[in-house]
Amino acid sequence: MMLDPDGDAYYELNEVGARIWSLADEPVALSVVVGRIEEEFDVGHEECVATVIEFTEDLVREGILEQTLGETPA
Repeated sequence: MMLDPDGDAYYELNEVGARIWSLADEPVALSVVVGRIEEEFDVGHEECVATVIEFTEDLVREGILEQTLGETPA
């Protein structure tokens, strides 16, 4: 479970979402997150990239995660 910064909403995370969130605890490149998720879960590269990008974009849009300039996974 996650609580948004304003305390207005709770987010229930599945196992992959929870792992992405834990990896984002400190600044990390998306390519590193994608690599870890691919190693730890049975998922193909393209699906993994799409999942990580979609999840992190949602968190950025909600103001829960801060995006900085850096690389995009390929």
